[in-house]
Amino acid sequence: MNAAELQVAVGSLRGIAEEMGTALIHSALSPNIKERRDCSTALFDPDGRLVIQAEHIPVHLGALPASVAAVRAHDPEPGDVWVLNDPFLGGSHLPDITLVSPIHVEGELLGWAASRAHHADVGGMAAASMPADSSELHQEGLILPPSRLDDDLIDLIAANSRSGDERRGDLRAQLAVHRLAERRAAELVERRGAGWWRTACAEVWDYAERRTRAAIAAMPDGRYTATETVEALEGDGVEVESAELAMEPNAVVEISEESEARALVRLIEALDDHDDVEAVHANFDIPAELLEQAAA
Repeated sequence: MNAAELQVAVGSLRGIAEEMGTALIHSALSPNIKERRDCSTALFDPDGRLVIQAEHIPVHLGALPASVAAVRAHDPEPGDVWVLNDPFLGGSHLPDITLVSPIHVEGELLGWAASRAHHADVGGMAAASMPADSSELHQEGLILPPSRLDDDLIDLIAANSRSGDERRGDLRAQLAVHRLAERRAAELVERRGAGWWRTACAEVWDYAERRTRAAIAAMPDGRYTATETVEALEGDGVEVESAELAMEPNAVVEISEESEARALVRLIEALDDHDDVEAVHANFDIPAELLEQAAA
C-alpha cells in the first residue's frame, strides 16, 4: 500500500471501531457508559494483534490484547460472543466487563471485535464494586472467566448486581455492537475483498510500529521514574514509585517488574497489611517470588 491507500485503510477500519463505540454509548442504560463514556471498542487481526481502536479509554485498550488471547484459546465458533472480566486475563478492575467475538466473513476468520465497558455494579462488599479497603479480589465482585455469553449468563451477572436491569441493558448494548462490527466488516469485505482486509490489517500494524519506534527513538537517553498517589482509605494519600523506565542506546525499553513489586509492598505497608504477601499477590498480577524478595 502507498501512503494514500494506507490512510484509506486506517479510515475504513477506524470507522468500524468508532461506530461500535458510538452505538454502545447511545444504547447503554447506565450513566457510566452513556454519560461518562467509560468504554472502549477495537478491532484485532486473526492472530489477536490490536489493529485499530476508537479514541476512548487508553488503559482499556492496553489490556485488551490479553483478554482477546484468553478468548482465542477457547476456539470460539462463528457467531459466538464471549465475556470476561478477570484481571489476570487482561481485565482491569471487575466492573470493566469485556466482550470478544470472532469476525467471520464467508466462513473465513478475518479478525476479532472487542468492547470493554465499566458496569456500575458487579456485586462484592460495597456498592459500585470498587471497595478501597478490600484485601482480596473476591471482595470486589463477580469474577468472570472467559465464557460464552448467552441469556442465562446475562441473568447470572444481573442477579449478582445491585442494579440488575441496568446490567442487562448494558450487556445487551455491548452485544449489539459486536453484531454491528460483523455487519460492517462483511460490507467492507464485499466492497474491497478479503485479501484487501488482510493486507490492510498488516499494513496498519506495521505503520503503528514504525511510528512507535520513531517516538521512542526521539526520547532522550536516560532513566525515568514515575510516582502515583493512591487514595487507598478515607483521608489517606499514599505516594508510591510505580515504575522505572530505562532509555539507553540500543537497549530494549523495559518497565522493571522489581520496581512495581517494591511499589506494591510499600502500599501494603502503608495500609498496615504488609505481612500478608499472599493478599497482595491475590490483588495484583505480580509473581509471588518478586513480592517476597521486595518485602524482605
